[in-house]
Amino acid sequence: MALMDFLPRSAAVVAVEDSKAIQIKPPTMREVFAADIEQFTMIEMNMGREVCRRLRASDKLIFERNVEAEIKDNHVEFSSI
Repeated sequence: MALMDFLPRSAAVVAVEDSKAIQIKPPTMREVFAADIEQFTMIEMNMGREVCRRLRASDKLIFERNVEAEIKDNHVEFSSI
């Protein structure tokens, strides 16, 4: 997300086994943009897809937990959509 909206990262990561990582900073992305717009576009599209995939997974988890909590508290209201 930080590469797409230029704001600080919203998460951290901890490796559970030996890993290799790369750091890509916004100036690097600007260099890719200037050198190869098609490659830049593919990188941005793939990052956007991954952000969307993670958002969908988070939304699903939040929904499921909310439903479980409502069922537990007997506050479930069913409605037709």
